[in-house]
Amino acid sequence: MAYGRTYRRRFRNRKRDVEIFMARELQQTAPDDRRRRVQRLKKMIIGIVIVGLLIPILCCVYLICRLHAINGTLRDLEQRLEELDARDRERQTLLQQLQSETAIQQGVQTQEEVTSGISSFTACDRSSFKSEKNPMIMYLRLSLVLL
Repeated sequence: MAYGRTYRRRFRNRKRDVEIFMARELQQTAPDDRRRRVQRLKKMIIGIVIVGLLIPILCCVYLICRLHAINGTLRDLEQRLEELDARDRERQTLLQQLQSETAIQQGVQTQEEVTSGISSFTACDRSSFKSEKNPMIMYLRLSLVLL
């Protein structure tokens, strides 16, 4: 325990000596040195404030430029999308026209087949269809003959 007390005493003494030394140094410094130190501190504070204001402003300017560039890219993409939609609509109308033309051609072919089927139907024995009383069965048999 004796060692701990002496250690604390020595530490207090050294701390007091440092404080006394710093106080003497401050008193012995010339007014010019003090003025220079104050000016240096002012410059440091002003520099920190300026940097603290400039960094967010520069970041905002950079982000605004990026936003403008992204908006331009977005407009280009929207224009391309509209062009592709217009092409898609044109292709859809062409596809519908082509489908209607093929349906018409198939309709003409089926009419020719029907007319040839009717002539073959007239050549068939009609007596087998006359015996049926149910019109649905007659229709089914007729459609089978036509196919």
